[in-house]
Amino acid sequence: MMNKIMKSLFLLSLVFLATVVRADENADWNSLSDKQKNLLNPLADKWEQLPADKKQKLLQGIKRWNSLDTEQKKKAKQRFKQWKSLSKQQREAIRKDFRQFGGLSAEQQNKLFKRYQWFNKLPASKRDALRKKWKQLTPQQKQKIRERRQRLQKLTPAQRRRLLQYWKNNQ
Repeated sequence: MMNKIMKSLFLLSLVFLATVVRADENADWNSLSDKQKNLLNPLADKWEQLPADKKQKLLQGIKRWNSLDTEQKKKAKQRFKQWKSLSKQQREAIRKDFRQFGGLSAEQQNKLFKRYQWFNKLPASKRDALRKKWKQLTPQQKQKIRERRQRLQKLTPAQRRRLLQYWKNNQ
């Protein structure tokens, strides 16, 4: 699950790069600036055949790119390189996870993001140990953990504190 969350967040960062302001719907190649043409050069031959929404997204991505500082551009390039190294199946799985993430409520998205942040703050050795432990569990054990987590989420903060105190006292 954590891998899916990480993949989804990676895809979110890619989408973030491609969305900001609305671009001119009918942008033909000759109306583009030299800087835009330079960045879009690989698409020069296909530009006029691209749908307006695709052109719009590309131009929005350029505006977003131009607003990034050097460090942000460096990170974006690394992420794009990582994205390109994925197989088509891996990219499609990430897209599917992203769509699924987008279908969650804001509260659910926030909870997942907080868990993702918590996980990434752990030392690499601890993250690796948790991944290894998770992979070794049977599907039934994983389901039991998911169900337990759902039950815990229904508790009030006071009930969680009492339960935590109970566990500490009885171990």
